[in-house]
Amino acid sequence: MATSDSIMAELKKKGTEKNRKTYARHNMDPARVFGVSVADLKVIAKTIKRQQDVACALLDTGNMDAMYLAGMVADGGKVTRATRKMGRKRRRPADDLRVHHPMARC
Repeated sequence: MATSDSIMAELKKKGTEKNRKTYARHNMDPARVFGVSVADLKVIAKTIKRQQDVACALLDTGNMDAMYLAGMVADGGKVTRATRKMGRKRRRPADDLRVHHPMARC
């Protein structure tokens, strides 16, 4: 059984500088991303499919790659409203900028 620590080590190993630069261009904080490709995330997801406790631990790391992976492996029937709200809040750090922007539609 995989643990969140072993998965984080694997994510760090599979990250590339090229992907980090790409993600930075798309407004992802480079300090919060390893730069793992989605293809690599899918391979890792197959090994930990439906392990809700691992998915929750990955979501709590704050690392964008780990959070994306958590969304891929989480069991949707076991996700609580509080977990979904926490995940949305962490995934969209620019929300408060949009609200205060003069052109914001919200």
